[in-house]
This record gives sequence, structure tokens and C-alpha cells, in this order.
Amino acid sequence: EEEEEEEHNDGRLDVGDGWSEYREQNGRPYYHNHDTNTTTYEKPDAAKTNEERAGLPPCRWEEVATRDGRVYYSDGVRSVWEEPAELAAYKAKVKEIERGGPSEWER
Repeated sequence: EEEEEEEHNDGRLDVGDGWSEYREQNGRPYYHNHDTNTTTYEKPDAAKTNEERAGLPPCRWEEVATRDGRVYYSDGVRSVWEEPAELAAYKAKVKEIERGGPSEWER
């Protein structure tokens, strides 16, 4: 069972299992475990998404909404109005991971 993240006034974000995420002045995240008094730059499993825990690399495409609610897709270089096949396949893999079943990238 996953714990919900909770943000505090001191800038920390509780991510579960005793871990909190903080940010350096330059924006780099680091993690501190209050139970073990351990601090690390390596993201602990408690702070990882299901995709990160499963080892699924991030997709270079992202969905972006315009001010009027229209959706387009960008990879940081190109922008297109139709969802790229790469992003559609990535979303299917994420759904498989969330359901706990095997996914294509594991085969």
C-alpha cells in the first residue's frame, strides 16, 4: 500500500517509509530518512513511481495542454498534434505495470 506524499512548510515532501524529499538551492533533490538518519541523493524506492521501480525508462514525449485545453505532444524538439506511437506504447506499458501484469518491455 502506497503512502500519500505530504508537503510541509519547511519545503520537505514526505514520500513514505520515513523518507522526505528536500531541494537544494539549485533545485537538486536529496532524500533524508528520519528513522535511520540517512541522507542520500539516490531516490529511495519509497519516492519512486511504479514505472521507476519496474525499471521502465521515461518516455521522451510528453502531453502538453494549451491554455484553451487543446492537447499536443512534445519531445522538447518537435511538437505534434497527434499522439506519437512511442508515447501510446509507453502509456500501455504503464497501464500493465499499474495492473501488476507483465508488460512488453519485460519480455
